[in-house]
Amino acid sequence: PPRKIAVLPFVDEGTGSYLINKISIKTRNEEALNRWSWTHTNRVRRALAGELATREFLIVPLLTVDAVLASHGITDRDKLKAVPPAELGRWLDADTVVYGELLSYEAYYAFLVAAWKVKAGVKMVSTQDGHEIFSCTNLRYSSSVTVVIDPIDIGINSVVSLFALRDITLARAEYEVGREIALGLPRAQQNIVEFLTAPKEETQGLDSNGSQTSTA
Repeated sequence: PPRKIAVLPFVDEGTGSYLINKISIKTRNEEALNRWSWTHTNRVRRALAGELATREFLIVPLLTVDAVLASHGITDRDKLKAVPPAELGRWLDADTVVYGELLSYEAYYAFLVAAWKVKAGVKMVSTQDGHEIFSCTNLRYSSSVTVVIDPIDIGINSVVSLFALRDITLARAEYEVGREIALGLPRAQQNIVEFLTAPKEETQGLDSNGSQTSTA
């Protein structure tokens, strides 16, 4: 099973624009779109890495991953995919790398119904022989539905539903995607056994799940 995992930067398969009811809302220039795309794709990445860190794995810090990739001139998806997993493993001192993609990122609004839709896929690859260890795609909706009994309620609740499309609601959906993907990864019993039987000095800095910890 994987033991030391490096979660690589996620890539956005979309345009970075808001899609509301399948219609692209152009509210940002190209530079702003790139920043926004980086933000929401890597919120899913951080959610996944955080969940994996509570499991029986060691996680290469995300800032370390980004710094190492930048030092080798890896600044976009094409350059990242051109590097063999074995090379990434040597750079990052990891036996497994995780590739991630944001496949769908949309909002839906129909006066009394509002929802965020987030879909992401990941692939875990061994840096030792390049074989795929695990892959998963997860889709989450974060929705709000209001009930009305008269025309006045329709007007009021339409505004209330619109406010449901807040960034905090989107962040919850992104976190849920990362959490569900991590939950789908089978339990690495071998890692747990090795942790429990390892000499004490080798397990310093790890918690009872085999995850990295820090002390003040």
